[in-house]
Amino acid sequence: MFDYEKMIELTFLPSEETPADAKPVLVKDIISRLARKFPTFTIRNGTDMELGHRLSAMGYKYHKLTGGAAYRVKEITP
Repeated sequence: MFDYEKMIELTFLPSEETPADAKPVLVKDIISRLARKFPTFTIRNGTDMELGHRLSAMGYKYHKLTGGAAYRVKEITP
C-alpha cells in the first residue's frame, strides 16, 4: 500500500500554494510523474481513481478535460 498523500506532498506544491494559473494535469500524467520519482510505486487497476480521490481530499481542483480527469497541480522544483 502506498502513502499517496506523502508522495503528493513530496512532488507537488500544497493545493493552497498552487498558482491559480497553473494548468490542469491529467491524472495519467500525475501517475507517470510519481512513478518516475518513486520507483517502488506500482500502478494497478484503480490507481487513477484512488489518486483522484486523494487529490480531491487534499484540496486540489478537479477539471474534466478531453483526455480525462485532471487536477491543478504545480510540481515542486528542486
